[in-house]
Amino acid sequence: MVAAEWMRAPAWALALGVALLTGYVAVAAHRLWREGDAGVVVAASGALLMVVLSVLVAAFTWRLARVERRWSAVREARIAADSRRLGNELEGAVRVVRGLADRAAPALDLAPASAFEAVGRLLARRGAATNSVVLFDAHGQPMAWAGPQRVALVPEGPPLAAVMTPFYLWLVARRQTDAGTAVATLLLARDSATPSAGVAFADQFAGRTGDGLRFFDPASAPADSDVFDYQLDGDTLFAVQPVPPEQAVARDRLRAGARRLVFWAVVLLLLAGVTGAVRLRLPLQAALLPVG
Repeated sequence: MVAAEWMRAPAWALALGVALLTGYVAVAAHRLWREGDAGVVVAASGALLMVVLSVLVAAFTWRLARVERRWSAVREARIAADSRRLGNELEGAVRVVRGLADRAAPALDLAPASAFEAVGRLLARRGAATNSVVLFDAHGQPMAWAGPQRVALVPEGPPLAAVMTPFYLWLVARRQTDAGTAVATLLLARDSATPSAGVAFADQFAGRTGDGLRFFDPASAPADSDVFDYQLDGDTLFAVQPVPPEQAVARDRLRAGARRLVFWAVVLLLLAGVTGAVRLRLPLQAALLPVG
């Protein structure tokens, strides 16, 4: 089978073979339509699925060729795309942590037991980066908290800051009232060797893009065009660098994704072929023709 061979070893020659099979199936469907044959619907469905398969194979062959032969250009394009996306997503993280501090502030007026319950409910969000809350009373003493506490928080400080330790990077927002201060955090990054403190923003970014993030203190960030400062209200909170995977890793990930999609396209094509063969009382070998 041409498609199966392509999944084993993607190549332009095999992609051309899939395209030729697509043309053959399309011509056969057209001939059945002109003859008014009852199998035209099944043949047309097979032709459509073959077109989808052919497009997938050609697109992934082209992408794999670029990764293998023009990795420098692909890497630079990934970094540029990451930088554009990163700005918007960091703004979203800032909104989340500031919103958390704002929503936690009313709990400062509650009794400690009720305040614990109130801030606990605020963190019941699935799929978000790990965050935490600490409520400080008017004397600066912690009165309630929720979420993992991996960094020492204090009520005094700017409304928004980044707190970097050897193992974690936290985005910290403060909301002050007459009753005290609500301090909220969002985990931006964590060292891979440390015990898990939850899901970091960098982990989620890597899951969506396949690229990692490296954060730096602005004062010690390397002078690299891939590194940019994240500034807010005139203050530089940190520096960040998108880190694409190595060429071999990127190629293997792309191949794995291509194989999954092409496999399911072949499965759908076979199901359509078998269904058509059964309905038209044709030999089941006819169902295998479209996929080679």
